[in-house]
Amino acid sequence: MCISGYLVTRNKEGTRSEVKREIKEGEESEPMKVYGLTGLPGSGKSELGTIAKNHNYPIVRMGDMVWDYVRDHGHDLKPGIVGKMAHERREKEGADIWAKVTADHIRKLILDQEDSEKSSPKFVIIDGIRSHFEVERFRQEFKDFSIVAVHTSPATRYRRILARKRVDDTLSYEAFIERENREFGWGIAQVIAQADIMIVNEGSLNDLQESVELLFS
Repeated sequence: MCISGYLVTRNKEGTRSEVKREIKEGEESEPMKVYGLTGLPGSGKSELGTIAKNHNYPIVRMGDMVWDYVRDHGHDLKPGIVGKMAHERREKEGADIWAKVTADHIRKLILDQEDSEKSSPKFVIIDGIRSHFEVERFRQEFKDFSIVAVHTSPATRYRRILARKRVDDTLSYEAFIERENREFGWGIAQVIAQADIMIVNEGSLNDLQESVELLFS
């Protein structure tokens, strides 16, 4: 489908088609479906995550794993420091390290729910996948895994970044491009190209909310 109206999904033959939502009657789902959310900075994937939280959809942000790591090492959440430490840990422990940390975190959440006699979620959303190494790790960790990519033009993304003023955001256009190139270096373009579901987010917040509700309902 595409925002401002549609989500774009990929069928089994690998071609794309515009559909409202595919639901096969009588088809049983896996115990837990995992959606991996990806998109460049400012695309709206974090806003999608906020909408998901407001609907009580379970979501885990990979960036929070990085932030916890940075704080645990006594550093402030400054853009240069966060990116540098995330990259250094990838270099030291492997390109899929943040996927491993996130998968472990999800398992702990599920175990905690079971211990408290709460039912396990039917699906979990992972926000922030950036490389095909992370995708492969999640495919190994979770049997039923799909990539959801949020796509937005560079001009729109930069405008949104300036408006939101998040603690780890860059404000100059040069720093925006530098961060963009770093993301490309990690392989995020390949992840977006392989998406099972694409949300084109050039519309309003209401448009995005409608697409989220349609996808996860």
